[in-house]
Amino acid sequence: MSDDHRTVVRLLFYDGWSVAETAVLLGIPAGTVKSRSYYALKALRGVLNELGVTR
Repeated sequence: MSDDHRTVVRLLFYDGWSVAETAVLLGIPAGTVKSRSYYALKALRGVLNELGVTR
């Protein structure tokens, strides 16, 4: 996962920031925050699936 994706995941899911707050903090559009979180979570799901972790 790239540093950009990791930063968005940390801010949204660990620090509890909203998409709008994250966008302002990082100086990027809200759509970019959403896109980065989507692809980051998709990558995490792939890794977890490879490790055999299920829901």
